[in-house]
Amino acid sequence: MTNKLTHQEMRGVLPAGCRKGKEWETTCPLCGHGHLRLFGDDGIKCMNGCATGDVIAWIRNALKLEPGKRSAHPAVKSTKKAEPSDGISLTQYCQMKGLSELALRVFYSSTAAGTDLERKVNGKPAVAWPYMDATGNVLAYKVRKSRNSHDTFFDPKDPHIPYGLWLSQNGEQPKDLVLCEGESDQQTSTLYNIPALGIPGSQGWRTEYARLPVIKNAERIFVALDSDEDGTKFADKIAKDVHIYRLVFPTKDVNELHVTSPMDEEKTIDG
Repeated sequence: MTNKLTHQEMRGVLPAGCRKGKEWETTCPLCGHGHLRLFGDDGIKCMNGCATGDVIAWIRNALKLEPGKRSAHPAVKSTKKAEPSDGISLTQYCQMKGLSELALRVFYSSTAAGTDLERKVNGKPAVAWPYMDATGNVLAYKVRKSRNSHDTFFDPKDPHIPYGLWLSQNGEQPKDLVLCEGESDQQTSTLYNIPALGIPGSQGWRTEYARLPVIKNAERIFVALDSDEDGTKFADKIAKDVHIYRLVFPTKDVNELHVTSPMDEEKTIDG
């Protein structure tokens, strides 16, 4: 009798997740980090560093299995309902991403968005990232309702601009620019004083972005690839419109590298 559990068994007791390329991604039940990966036939790994054995032990306990045993009916999908989300506060988001809440608030304090980074959705906390144009006007907010990076929506609607575009309003044209997926990678890059724009999702690149002055006038464009199939597709799509240099990380992405190898000193946006 095998000691291994199937992904179907694991997902029966893990928080609701989503597919990322060939892998499945959900929240780690031990540390609450949003990148617990299910890969291959029965592989599992917490990208925040939790021991795989400890994660498996938690799953076995949730399945009420003795060590070395497996479910009598592994092919039967669990009918257990996913636990409802309790939302996510700015403090929880910053803890999960290894970012300074104070630094983020200071970062936005001089913009049209002010410090309006939190709101309530159905009575639960959520974070709201302002998508502003190059002059600093707020066009929409990207609202994140939980630790799941896909549990988001635009209010009022997708403005179809990169995240962080307002950073070019001071008139300084960066010679080097990083294009990355999502808000947290952009925020992390800014933390290290690296000019960056966040593209909302691996399929979010639009050809007209290549004509934006901050991109068009950059001498070098670097694309930070997520370490999955979607990351490669993300870079390939951008490469059709812009000459790029590809950045590959030993972890999932920019923020993941920061979380696993954080700076020793106090984290601030100013460096």
